[in-house]
Amino acid sequence: MCSSCRYTSLSLSPSKTSILTHTPPQRNLNNAFAYDLVPSPSVVIAALRAARRVNDYPTAVRVFEGIKAKVESHGQYDEYLKELEPIREELGINLKESMYPDSS
Repeated sequence: MCSSCRYTSLSLSPSKTSILTHTPPQRNLNNAFAYDLVPSPSVVIAALRAARRVNDYPTAVRVFEGIKAKVESHGQYDEYLKELEPIREELGINLKESMYPDSS
């Protein structure tokens, strides 16, 4: 199973996991956020690595937009940012609010 899709198949039967192993990161993230789920940091890290692996920088940035929209408070968003800061620096991912400070 590819590491970028590992988190999507945790609760699925083996017959269905082969379908998910080659789906784009955007589809899996859309499914997670559509159910009002806030992915755990380990899932976010896998999604960020998958997006960067296929050179999809916009999706990597939108992961943080999705988290910001789904968390219950700004404090929770800040906790996510603090925990995910090392991976953001490693992969060179900026936040939308730092790229476009006037639009937030």
